[in-house]
Amino acid sequence: MKKAVFAFLLLGFAALAILAGETITLKGTIIDNHCAAMSKDNLAEFVKTHTKACALMPDCAASGYSIFADGKLYKFDQASGKKVEEFLKKDESRLEVVVADMKEIYTCPMHPEVQSDKPGKCPKCGMNLEKKAMPMAHGQAGMETMHGQSCPMMGMMSLKKVEKGGEELKLVSIENQK
Repeated sequence: MKKAVFAFLLLGFAALAILAGETITLKGTIIDNHCAAMSKDNLAEFVKTHTKACALMPDCAASGYSIFADGKLYKFDQASGKKVEEFLKKDESRLEVVVADMKEIYTCPMHPEVQSDKPGKCPKCGMNLEKKAMPMAHGQAGMETMHGQSCPMMGMMSLKKVEKGGEELKLVSIENQK
């Protein structure tokens, strides 16, 4: 019994450490940064015709990757770009994907409504903003995954969709759109 309780607590603490930020999901089309730059004036039309073979060409792959979603281009950081490249090398992969991205959120311990994507001071009281996992809204029964499923082990946390700013994406997962 003690081992089961210890394992449950360990799992909970690991989940809190992983979720020290917000996970967002984006549904869009992968494009290499080289082709995105070459087609920036007509990117929305270009991504419709861009091929996976082109995205995997050496110069294109070396430029890194982005996702075009909701009319915006979101660049992946270098480590995430490598994950995208490995994903695209799989026969069954497509450029139309759903990705999960981790975003760190900092809040004031006294004013949880104050949020920032970087450390700093609370404008209300001057306290240091602390990295936090986003609390779940009252009444929710579990954490929603990218597939809309609920995880009962993570009932105290929430995956919340938020708008990304200009920073690079840190890829958590990638899969084909359904």
